[in-house]
Amino acid sequence: RGGGLMVWGDNAPHIAHANQLLGRIFPGDGIYLEGNDHGSQIMIAHSEGTSPGHLSRNHLIMTGLKALFEGVTISYLPRVGPLKVIATYNHGPGYSGRPYCAVADAEVFQRCRPPNQPGRGRVVIDGGFTKLYDEYWMKTAGTERYVKNASAWLLNMNSRVVSEEDIAGRFEPTVRTSSPSMARNPKRTYRA
Repeated sequence: RGGGLMVWGDNAPHIAHANQLLGRIFPGDGIYLEGNDHGSQIMIAHSEGTSPGHLSRNHLIMTGLKALFEGVTISYLPRVGPLKVIATYNHGPGYSGRPYCAVADAEVFQRCRPPNQPGRGRVVIDGGFTKLYDEYWMKTAGTERYVKNASAWLLNMNSRVVSEEDIAGRFEPTVRTSSPSMARNPKRTYRA
């Protein structure tokens, strides 16, 4: 079973490694980052993330966010394929908005072109890593929360308790249990 992965990109050429990785994760789907657009604006929470300058407040990654700095320079996804778009940047002059933050989960992987192997981990793609630079980190309170939310979502804790996998379409929840740890000796006194 695969773990979660956050793929960061920015302006060309700072997308080359991300694109190699995306080509391996989504073979045949044409998912890649391109561009060198000027950003530096604040995206606002909205009911969906496909309109220019908005992020989707309906996705768990965007929980509690009212605004998010998009980054100084932006790369975008010219083709999103089966991905779920959760943010479309820049409502500035000359831009119609382009998807630059998208996610993949079990539902997305089922719609991918073969080989769409089951059990792959979740993926977050973000084309504006300059939002992580020290001088821009505090531009909005949303940056720190966004990174924490994305990290938690990538852990996919729900699937560790209840199985989400069932290619045939039947959902049969199974709870994984483990025996109590015997690593700690309860009779021994520990210093605080």
